[in-house]
Amino acid sequence: MSANLIQMWLAQFDRGELSNEEVEGGQVWCMNDNAKLLNLKEDISSVAQMMD
Repeated sequence: MSANLIQMWLAQFDRGELSNEEVEGGQVWCMNDNAKLLNLKEDISSVAQMMD
């Protein structure tokens, strides 16, 4: 997720162009991405440990 995208969403929200449902949907999407990143980091750590 880019900083530009977040800034665009914030500007749209401030102008009232995003509904609460859209904001909540974006939060769910971000949480899912964070979970995927955490799993990826754990996988990389496991591989790095096996290589030692």
